[in-house]
Amino acid sequence: MSTDKSTADAAVAGVLPTPGVPDLEVDYTLTEVAKALRMSTRWLRDRIKNDKLDHQRYGHKITFTAEQVEAIRARYTAQPVAESVTTRRRSS
Repeated sequence: MSTDKSTADAAVAGVLPTPGVPDLEVDYTLTEVAKALRMSTRWLRDRIKNDKLDHQRYGHKITFTAEQVEAIRARYTAQPVAESVTTRRRSS
């Protein structure tokens, strides 16, 4: 049985598109985002409360779009610092 890449990817994600229904954007749960970013769910909840991270809330369920996850990743990823040029003091 051969499957194309999109069908295989959908099966891996555990979500198969319904024939005849437009494919809506996939939302990611708080737990899925926390695992993907290697952060705790508590850390994400705190940032949602304090920093107002973009997210959707359906009742008590918090979800994120792929764009929102990338925005979180970009916002909290440490950027390499250019080496600072220091001058040495002359010892007398």
